[in-house]
Amino acid sequence: MGEGLTVGVTFYIHKGERSIWVNGGHQNAVFLVQLLRRCPNVARVIAINGGDGETPSSKMLLDGLDLDLQRFDAAADSIDVLVECGAQIPAAQAEQVHARGGKVVAYKFGNAFVLDAEKLIAGKGDTGIFNGTKFDTIWTNPQHMATNASYWAACYRCPVLCLPHIWEPLFLDMARAELKPGVSFGYAPKAGPKRIAIYEPNIDVVKLCHIPMLVCDLAYRERPELIDTVWVTNTDGLRKQLAFQRFHHTLDIGEHRAADGKHVCSCESRYNLVWFQATHADLVVSWQWENALNYAYYEALSGGYPLVHNSHLLPEGVGYRYHGFDAHDGAAVLLDVLQSHDQNHEAYEARADAFLETVRIDHQPNIDAHAEALQSLYTSD
Repeated sequence: MGEGLTVGVTFYIHKGERSIWVNGGHQNAVFLVQLLRRCPNVARVIAINGGDGETPSSKMLLDGLDLDLQRFDAAADSIDVLVECGAQIPAAQAEQVHARGGKVVAYKFGNAFVLDAEKLIAGKGDTGIFNGTKFDTIWTNPQHMATNASYWAACYRCPVLCLPHIWEPLFLDMARAELKPGVSFGYAPKAGPKRIAIYEPNIDVVKLCHIPMLVCDLAYRERPELIDTVWVTNTDGLRKQLAFQRFHHTLDIGEHRAADGKHVCSCESRYNLVWFQATHADLVVSWQWENALNYAYYEALSGGYPLVHNSHLLPEGVGYRYHGFDAHDGAAVLLDVLQSHDQNHEAYEARADAFLETVRIDHQPNIDAHAEALQSLYTSD
């Protein structure tokens, strides 16, 4: 190991325009680089570009981050640990690192079991897991252990290690700085009906808008005067489908109109949460299935916005939790939030801020956990 490890973390730099907000994995790769640079047993971290482009688009917001972006061939002779993160590592690259006595790690931040199962059932492409690359260990986060730990350990034939979920308000602050004068990101208590936003990406079954829509609809049926608008983002791929149209039209929020004549529920495109909350919404209602930690939660909490969620991994009192798939429980929670949150906003915001400190890259337990994970690659031989 010498005086310190040189760690390579893979990125996928796209040839065309690509926004940092499209995939949380891009942000995760940046945060991982920044955290590893704080580990006492790391001398250098290189961002390894495994994509089809050479220069990140401006929408990736990577300028000024000092990522030390290189192709694998340029850095191969110095890499002690190669971490598959934003781009897949070909088997030949892993073999090259191993030949030098280095280690190869796969950092998993998606619910691979569910995504692979969907691909198998649909017969679309391959699962991407069997490309012949040999890993020494798998790193992942708490939200993926229950569904994926055994799956990964069996498929890759190596240990699976759970590491803390990490986040920084880096990109949130950039988005906040781009807001127009007079537009601010952050919840402000106010009287009257509230505007609700739903941000599930709707590209797989682990984060879908169906239950949040039902939560909002059940609450609206009971107390319509408390809800102004329900914005359902990321529905470009759904709203043209007959099945979604029929579901949408069974809901009161899909059929009823507000005082201004617009539908209570509005299906929208994809937007970054910072801008959309600052300009369109007061609350966030969310749902996930075995994906209980994600950056949308942290962004909403950072702005002090009431977050109605079903995550068992957010501490008690951080956001407002309902149970699993229970839309009726979610509606009861939402109704309580709509009526009582503003009186308790300061305490809510303090709890959120305290929690967010625990996911930061400067939080010492997070640094220690990653340093120990690197150390264990060599002490386990």
